[in-house]
Amino acid sequence: MEKNKDHRLRFPFLVGLLLAIMLVFIFCLYNSQIRHGDEYRARSIASNATRENVEASRGILTDRNGKVLVTNQQIYTLRFSREGFSDNESLNAAIWRLISLCKKNRVSWTDTLPIPPAPLTAISTPIRPMTLQLLSKITS
Repeated sequence: MEKNKDHRLRFPFLVGLLLAIMLVFIFCLYNSQIRHGDEYRARSIASNATRENVEASRGILTDRNGKVLVTNQQIYTLRFSREGFSDNESLNAAIWRLISLCKKNRVSWTDTLPIPPAPLTAISTPIRPMTLQLLSKITS
């Protein structure tokens, strides 16, 4: 008889325990999805993005597809001072040699000398008779 009592008590106890566990799971699910869902979503998005500093090697930098982003260009800066030359003629000769050397080797340069370019000069070309007739009609 006592066995039947144990069976009768055991079943409601297991059902109650199962219901209690289900209630705990439902409460945890409600807490994580409804109450704190936005907060957890923001944390998840923030944890997916990471920042990593990578030391770049010298040379050409490319993206992951091989497209060149940054290249190196060798540049020389030359400055002339009068102190190294005895007179203006030797200074001008040195500058002219440098310009000739750059032209010979097809090297481009930026001229920052504050001298304006030479003024425009008139080029004499023969005028055609038709142009003379037009000019005489305009002026008269």
